[in-house]
Amino acid sequence: VVTPAPDRSPGRAPAGVQNREQGNKGNISQSSVGLAESSTLDSGWSSSRAATRDRNDNTRNRIDLVERRLFGLLALIEKTSPVDAEKYRAQIQKIADTSYAVRVQRIKTIENDLLFEAEAFFGNKSEDWDHHMKELLLNFEEDVINEELIMSMNDLKSAEKAGNTTLVAELAKKCQVLSMRKGEVGKRRRN
Repeated sequence: VVTPAPDRSPGRAPAGVQNREQGNKGNISQSSVGLAESSTLDSGWSSSRAATRDRNDNTRNRIDLVERRLFGLLALIEKTSPVDAEKYRAQIQKIADTSYAVRVQRIKTIENDLLFEAEAFFGNKSEDWDHHMKELLLNFEEDVINEELIMSMNDLKSAEKAGNTTLVAELAKKCQVLSMRKGEVGKRRRN
């Protein structure tokens, strides 16, 4: 049975849902309506998971962009001022904490690309690099905190469902500390 392509315009229900509301009148067979119903039910059930995955992908993409620019600019600074670069590297390590080694390992494979991007993006105005680096460090710290906060909140939700009150208290405290750190980063950004 050939079915027409569904109209994907905003505000319109999927074809199967639309036909069900119309008493299955129209040119779609009963079997294709059943398929549309099951896919609608499946997508409705998993829509919250899909939204979470999309938010995580967007967050990950932002982190990747900030990390790319951060480590690219760091490589650019290293070429002209190794002392300043080491100071910034120590700040990055402090922010990233236990994830620093993983991040550096991931960056090592594309370091030349990042250097090229940084040269194109930040140019040769080395007097502006400090300002850019400080802004990138704030963005990076905020993203790392957000990433930790999301993971902690998900763990908290799981611990609540499991009824583990000790872990719930521990994770609630961790979420509170992360939220306060996030606020402090916001204050530093405004100053």
